[in-house]
Formats: sequence, C-alpha cells, structure tokens
Amino acid sequence: MTVIGFVTLTDSGVYHGHLHTFNVRADIAILPTLAGPDHPDEPHYLVRFDGIDLGPGFNRVDADGRAYIALTLAHPELGPRAIAARLVADPDPFSPHAYVLVWTPEP
Repeated sequence: MTVIGFVTLTDSGVYHGHLHTFNVRADIAILPTLAGPDHPDEPHYLVRFDGIDLGPGFNRVDADGRAYIALTLAHPELGPRAIAARLVADPDPFSPHAYVLVWTPEP
C-alpha cells in the first residue's frame, strides 16, 4: 500500500491535509458536492489545491463492504497521466478523523 497523502475530516464535512508524491507536496482540501442519488454520475467530492481543481471523488464500497472515496487526480505538475487513489480511514484507532490517500495503480 503506497500512501500519497494524509487528511483529517473536519466537522463541516471537508477533508483537509497533504498530498505527497515525488514531484508534489501540496495542501489539499476534499470538498463535498451537492451530488445526490438523483445524479449518480456527478462527483460526490472535488479535490482542490489553492483554488485549483485536481479532480473528482466518488463514494464507493469495496468487496468487503468497506466504504471509501475513489479519487482521480490530474494536473500538469502530477505528470502526463491521472493518478487514481482511494481515500480510506486511517487504521489507527486513536485517530478517528484521520484518513490516508492510497495510490491505486492501474492493473
């Protein structure tokens, strides 16, 4: 599991934290959108850095029934291809509001 970022969920429902790759170190926010069940193709979240949209996020559930947010990050600073990542709860039981961004390589 390759962790590329750490965020904390705030009371307002916004995730704030850091994206860390070889090329990029950035403070990011993952903001909820108004997408609901009537608009399943619209993103549930938007990833932003300093007012720049980096990509969408969608609520998903894995085969074991665990919820996560599937993120797609794209920006010239990140390279020529989009980065897929999952936002999952930090396994540390003493950090209930902590989450990690896990790189999801293409198969």
